[in-house]
Amino acid sequence: MRVPAAGVNQRVPVLGAVDYASGEVVWTVPTAKNGATFTELLERVAERWPDDVVILVMDNVSYHRGAVMRAWWSAQQDRLIPFWLPVYTPNLNLMERVWRWLKQALACHRFWAEATTLRETAEELLGGVTARFHTTDGPSIVSGSGPTCAFLCADAQSAVEVSAELAGAGVCRTVRVASGPVPGARILDNAAKGQH
Repeated sequence: MRVPAAGVNQRVPVLGAVDYASGEVVWTVPTAKNGATFTELLERVAERWPDDVVILVMDNVSYHRGAVMRAWWSAQQDRLIPFWLPVYTPNLNLMERVWRWLKQALACHRFWAEATTLRETAEELLGGVTARFHTTDGPSIVSGSGPTCAFLCADAQSAVEVSAELAGAGVCRTVRVASGPVPGARILDNAAKGQH
């Protein structure tokens, strides 16, 4: 008896960089991950910020430091400067949060029959993403006890974005989005705060 199988596992490599200040993501979807394809990404970064000195926070994957890359880094004449993170510290690389979000968006309850469709969907998602690591308009922590925290967000879309960022940061076991009214929650005004 033959049991049909899904086929051969395939990967779709993606390379990217995120500007912490603006949240802009620069990315490529090459055929492989190596020094040559990584320099293509860095050329895009250089084109995007042509007049700026760019400091690139880098992890220690081998093709970032290989012979191709050493030659490329030295040719930059201090215009693009690598800042090497300690080994085994992916949590310090903000691009890892973007990758976690992308993987969750692509893999959540899905199997991809074709690498081409997966590649196109990844490109579509990355084409519309802006990574926000901090905001001036919220969220605000409004209550918390022990390991439970609640965040007050401006609207439903903000709540989804906050939950995705929390889940992507790996700082909590479970993230839930709810809308009020929530029994037991209350807003204290200034007079009430002085009484406690």
